[in-house]
Amino acid sequence: MANMISSLSSKELEAYLAIGVGIPEGETVYVMVVPKERGEGKWVKEFFNLKGGGERLDEVVFINASCGTSFLNSDERCPLQEIHMIVGKSNIWANIQKVDHPSHLKYSFLKFQSHILIVCLVDTI
Repeated sequence: MANMISSLSSKELEAYLAIGVGIPEGETVYVMVVPKERGEGKWVKEFFNLKGGGERLDEVVFINASCGTSFLNSDERCPLQEIHMIVGKSNIWANIQKVDHPSHLKYSFLKFQSHILIVCLVDTI
């Protein structure tokens, strides 16, 4: 699903895999969709037909690929309860923040205070 989203919306969205813990599945993998440019969050919410969320226009969407449900990162009811790692096209990051619930995380992969780069297949730094 992450590859499909990346190819269909290559200009607007980036898709990642979020590895963590969910309810009721336990260890799980969700597709994480992030707007490529700041301020595109409104388009993301409309694309996935999501309601709610704050006024932030940089919200992240999590998709449970096994059942097709989508949640904003600001949604406290998101079944994804912890994020431990993020996998992108060329990199893998580990979450080193003190919190791991999606609604409390910072999604800045360039700042080493929030994520540590584990594998880098291309030079992105």
